[in-house]
Amino acid sequence: MPEHYSIDDLLMRMATLNASDLHVSVSSVPVVRLRGHLEPIEGIDALSAEGEFGGGLIVPGAVAAARLLHGLAGAGFAGFAWMIRAGWGLWVGVALAGALLIWQHSLVAPGRLERLDTAFFTANGALSVLMLALYLLDMMVRP
Repeated sequence: MPEHYSIDDLLMRMATLNASDLHVSVSSVPVVRLRGHLEPIEGIDALSAEGEFGGGLIVPGAVAAARLLHGLAGAGFAGFAWMIRAGWGLWVGVALAGALLIWQHSLVAPGRLERLDTAFFTANGALSVLMLALYLLDMMVRP
């Protein structure tokens, strides 16, 4: 395989191996699911998130796009809370969501992507549960 891998290279290797799933993560060796077990793809080193697609797994401008979309999400959370005349519970959720989104972007920047999984996947899962819990709390304590 080439020194830099595109997603097409990895998918071709997956098809050649007759694997069912491809798992890629920053700074990890890509793995495939073979007969129900995760196996590393032989001959491929850990993938870098740096640089262009093909030299890593991040499309140029993806961090800036994520910042923009997360800003819109925060505005959307606040707009929803305002539209439904939310109580304190949901407004606390909106404030915590904003803080969590800002924290996410403090972990990641172009050239500093080693904590990408924590920043986006783990934190977004926590954000979802937090918003649901505080929305339900808000609904339960409303007069």
